[in-house]
Amino acid sequence: MAIQTRPLSGSSRSAGRATMWQFSPITHDWSGAELMLPQALRGMGQQFAAPPPIVTLTPGGLAMERLRLASGLFNLMRNLGGAIGIAVCATILNDRTNLHFYRLAEHLTRSNDATNSLLQGVASNLATWGGDQVPGESGALRQLWNLTYREALTLTLPISSWPSWSASSSPPR
Repeated sequence: MAIQTRPLSGSSRSAGRATMWQFSPITHDWSGAELMLPQALRGMGQQFAAPPPIVTLTPGGLAMERLRLASGLFNLMRNLGGAIGIAVCATILNDRTNLHFYRLAEHLTRSNDATNSLLQGVASNLATWGGDQVPGESGALRQLWNLTYREALTLTLPISSWPSWSASSSPPR
């Protein structure tokens, strides 16, 4: 009995979409326990993303003397495609993180009462520990920057991974 590749590929994409849906309510409070199931589903789905017949059919029609070179070229192209894919994903994550950071930072001004009270509270705590007001103020700004960056990353992760699964919405024919 032959295994059909269309259901395998479709289930792979469905598992990917399900993990993106599970990531949609992510917050900075998530730990490894909340990430375990989506990551496990994604890993299982990726095993069937490129059906095995593609790997065997690609060099299947070649003569034996050309098979070694074709196999090397095929593996090179797979590795190159993976490297380019990782670079594109990293670029998207970086750009989206910067976008969210700047959007959040637009609201963190001296005219914002919540920002001022946070900075004063953190600066007074740091000044109490360190004994000097200047390091307390710079430490408070650093804490504010860290909080903003953490929230920008939290906003970036669920949004940036949707295009990779929605772009390939139908299984190959």
